[in-house]
Amino acid sequence: MKFFLAVFMLLLIGAAAGGGYWLYKQNRALKADIAQRTQLDAAQKKQLTAQGVALQRSQLTKEQISELEQLRQQRLVIEKQQAAFNALTGKLRTMIDAGKLNVLVREGRMIVKLPASVLFASGSAQLSKSGQAALAYVAGVLQQFPDRSFMVTGHTDNEPVKESGYRNNWQLSTDRALVVVEHMIASGMKPENLVVGGAGEFDPIADNASPRGRLENRRIEIVLLPNVEELPRLIQETAQLAATPAPAASAAAAPAPPH
Repeated sequence: MKFFLAVFMLLLIGAAAGGGYWLYKQNRALKADIAQRTQLDAAQKKQLTAQGVALQRSQLTKEQISELEQLRQQRLVIEKQQAAFNALTGKLRTMIDAGKLNVLVREGRMIVKLPASVLFASGSAQLSKSGQAALAYVAGVLQQFPDRSFMVTGHTDNEPVKESGYRNNWQLSTDRALVVVEHMIASGMKPENLVVGGAGEFDPIADNASPRGRLENRRIEIVLLPNVEELPRLIQETAQLAATPAPAASAAAAPAPPH
């Protein structure tokens, strides 16, 4: 009896061991199957994502693709303009802080603005000593932008010229711009990179009705002319400006200090 009991116990133990080994193999196979399925799911998701992107791209029209490219080009131009503005402002920071000039962007153009009082005596186109020093410094900075051309434009207020020998404000503004350009060339700038202009009283940036406004309008502006790559954006901004109604003209004012 004991012999049969011992044999029965051995059979039970063997069956248990065999069953455990079988469960171990089944569990291992299940884990491998889950891992394989997970890899397949990841691969399928990646494939579906790529197919979705390709489908979205294929659904874009030629006009949409062209618009996206134009936006990209405009962003690059703006970034280059911003970099040039930051560089110019940084190099002229000493004179900006001293109140001798200002750097600004108007109608998409970068401008170095110098008050006429810094450069010239009243009603004169002869550079003062402080004006000569200021222009020599500005010319040294602008030479660091060899790929740029510059337009130097003189501006006045709307007060008639006095006994200065000039026929009108237009002539005074043009002569002042020419003197500035000649001094910039003498300071090392290339003549082929410079353009001269005179706007007289016809491009005000402030109201001529007040002494402060007339003082703002008497100025020399050095405009950084756009590169070829910037022209499309400039044309677009010009069209937008043309569509904007012009402000109403201001009334005549009391006599102002001389030019």
